[in-house]
Amino acid sequence: MKKKLLALVCALALVFSLAGCTISTPDTVGKIGDFEVTSGMYLLAQYGAYQQAAQLAGTDQDATDVKAFLKETITVDADTEETATVSDYVAQKTLENLQTYAAIELRFDALYSVRGGIPVYQPLPKFPAVTRDIAVVCAESVTVGALEDCIRRGAKGLLKKVELFDIYRGIGVAPGSKSVAFILTLRADDRSLTGEEADEDVKSILALLEAELGAKLR
Repeated sequence: MKKKLLALVCALALVFSLAGCTISTPDTVGKIGDFEVTSGMYLLAQYGAYQQAAQLAGTDQDATDVKAFLKETITVDADTEETATVSDYVAQKTLENLQTYAAIELRFDALYSVRGGIPVYQPLPKFPAVTRDIAVVCAESVTVGALEDCIRRGAKGLLKKVELFDIYRGIGVAPGSKSVAFILTLRADDRSLTGEEADEDVKSILALLEAELGAKLR
């Protein structure tokens, strides 16, 4: 906790001391690839770098005195006992931070395009769920994904979740086949399910599994 507070104090001190320190923010900045580095972005990267350096300060070092601390030496790797002057360390970490920002910015459009759908709020269920375990024997070539897709399509609207919990090959299962077991969670949004209703959904699922994939209840 003490280190975190110290780092925050140091970072604030850096902001107010940049104008006079040896790594002050330049009036103009360049590019990293096609990424235009603004002064604000440079300052943010430098801010983070100084926080990292402050975390490595020794007990006898005062990281709140920015000018003095930049001239001191810190241990940057406890295992190898590698050391570096704070100014060099901050300069290196500033560059690394900028490279990270650039990578994110340049790939943002691509990342955004595969972000998936916008999450939609779902209220907590008001009624209890019913679970059923099924194990089906199918050909080795049938994938778990195909089985799960078939299970979802075979349900009659009560299935909420499908969980794989076992794949078995061995005694009792013919060569070239496998036994795949799932936990099915069923629930109605407007009432408590009866055991009979849950069983009807399971029957529908099993019928489609056998019809489409040749997967039979074990």
